[in-house]
Amino acid sequence: LRQHAELMPEHVRSKALITPPAFAPPQKPRGRPPKNPQFAMSSTSA
Repeated sequence: LRQHAELMPEHVRSKALITPPAFAPPQKPRGRPPKNPQFAMSSTSA
């Protein structure tokens, strides 16, 4: 967890400690996986 925090700016680091990153990358959706597997591959590629 610390390694990940070090990669982020200081102001974002302090915020990440209390709340999850709202700018979560589309590559790793926290919700349910996409219905279309092609869409998932597209997101990962992009």
